Amino acid sequence: MRELIQATDSNGPAWYLLGCSLLRNDRTEEAARAFGMAYHRDCNLQTAAMLTFACLKARSDYSADIIDQVLATWEEMHRPNIQRKVEDRRLLDGLTETTREAPRLSPLGRMIWLVTGPASQSRIEELIKTGGPRWSALRE
Repeated sequence: MRELIQATDSNGPAWYLLGCSLLRNDRTEEAARAFGMAYHRDCNLQTAAMLTFACLKARSDYSADIIDQVLATWEEMHRPNIQRKVEDRRLLDGLTETTREAPRLSPLGRMIWLVTGPASQSRIEELIKTGGPRWSALRE
């Protein structure tokens, strides 16, 4: 990803994928920057804007969980439709090849599943099993 970004700094999707890789490796602060660059390079990457803020909030509060922060940011942004933009859909569809199969999730839950790593994915599975109204946004 870094080589692709260096070759063409204006590649929003490459920045986005770098952000996903960093987030999967618990490098939240760097992921925030990459998602911010993705959105700056392609304003149609709506989820990049949301992930930028969620990563910044998770990083500023070391006890904060990225799942909690994405949900909070989604609420703060007035529950945007994650599937509205074709650019987001293409990137998220491509990410399905890079992770294990997800349980039945809402579009927001699926997005979180695809951009985070195995620890967060396991937590998502636990959250949708245990229920509770707070986690309803993750369920299909």
